[in-house]
Formats: sequence, structure tokens, C-alpha cells
Amino acid sequence: MSGKRIIILLVLIGGGITAWMFLSATTPKVASKPSQAEASGISLFGYDEQGKVTWAVRAETGQVKKGEESTLSGVSLRFMSDGADELEATCDTLSYSGDEANLIGNVTLAENGGMSLVTQSADWNTTNRQINASDVTINVQSGSVAAPAFSYQTDTQRAIMSGGIQAEIVGASPLTVEGDEAEASGDLIVIDGNVHVYTGDETYTADHLEYSSKGDVTTLSGGVVGTLEHGKITAGELVIGKDEISANGDVHIALENGFFGGM
Repeated sequence: MSGKRIIILLVLIGGGITAWMFLSATTPKVASKPSQAEASGISLFGYDEQGKVTWAVRAETGQVKKGEESTLSGVSLRFMSDGADELEATCDTLSYSGDEANLIGNVTLAENGGMSLVTQSADWNTTNRQINASDVTINVQSGSVAAPAFSYQTDTQRAIMSGGIQAEIVGASPLTVEGDEAEASGDLIVIDGNVHVYTGDETYTADHLEYSSKGDVTTLSGGVVGTLEHGKITAGELVIGKDEISANGDVHIALENGFFGGM
């Protein structure tokens, strides 16, 4: 069968509608499997409960199997909020069935002015509006975060890393940070659990870290302990800025010989 062909699959999800819509300029003949279609120039759209487009997918070619897993090739994705693009993605192939999709091969994700990453595979759940991937390094403003597990909420533009993370902050005071888990949203990185910070000859431990690239300020809180070249500091909170370090909340400083240049 030739000519233009439109195939529409509507999936009802919690009162909302997700629409997988394929628009093909040409559809080659299919001799033995009438439920399977080869198409090119494919477009897919997803809608929220108000009927607004929340995501759009473009594919160079695709194989559509009615009621079964289908595969698209040469794929680009756009996730939107209030009509504006918030996240763009590309991959070699996208396979989907129901509300679950798999992005395979040279997967890239990039926020508009925010985080970006490259990985080989990711899972996308259109109902939960979440993308998951493993063993990734994401680039954020003024730094990067590596983690075994990664998830991204497409509706809130929030990236969550877990399983033990390592971050590099390359601001005015470069830091290497380790911790249990992290979140990145906009210009803010938040790291929680067993936080260790390394900068020059100094080491700090804390329960919680926040870094703002807007002010280039790192704030440690929760049982802060700092090991300095010639001393030690404990505090409830410690702020590492561009030109100074300040502490507050039950601050104790123990200085060793040599702090003032003596032996």
C-alpha cells in the first residue's frame, strides 16, 4: 500500500492522554504482515490532561507493529513546558510499547542552559515523566557529577543521582566532592550523605552540601569537620566563597604549630 498513511494510538493514563502519532510521507508495501508498517519522516506527540503538548519525537524511519513493540531510528526528542523547550534528546533508536520506551545508542540529553549528558542507553516512562540511565556523568553549570544511577523528571527539570557520587566543581575555589546522592536543578547542586570535600590541602566532611553557580558559593552543613594544613575546624555550617571561608554554629578551631609560620 502506498500514499500517505496516519496511524494513531491513544493510551489513557490516570485521566490524562498520551498520544503516539505517526505521520509518514511514504509507506512501503508490506506483503506478508499487514499489522506491520515501514515508514519514514515520523512524528510523535504527547499531551497532558489539558491537551497541551508535553513532548515531541521525530524519527527518520520506523517500523510500526500494531499492539506490539515498535522501533524508530534516527530519533530526536523535545520535552516542553508552557510551550517552551526545556530538554532535548537524541538517540540512534527508540523502542516503545505502551508507556515505556527505550533509548539506545549515542543517547544525549541536554537542558536549555542546564545539565547535559551522553550515555549508551536510557529508559523513558511517559506516565511518570521520568528518564532513567546507569553509570553516567552529567555536566552542569560550573561542574560535573558522576553516578551509578541517574533519573530525570521531565516535568520539573530535576536530575537525581544516587548509588555514590563524585562531583567536580570548577568555580573560583575548585572542589572535588564525594557523597551518597545528589540533585541538580538550574544553577544549584545538592549533595547529601557522607559528604567529603577536597580542595587543595584541605578536607571537609559534612551531612549536606549545596553549591550555587550563580554566586559561586559552596555551603556545607550538618556536623561539619574541616582538616586544614595546620589545624582543624568544626561547625554547624561552613561557607566557601570566592575569597573567604566563613563558619557559624558552635564553631571550634584548633590550631597546630606552624599555623602562624612558626615551627
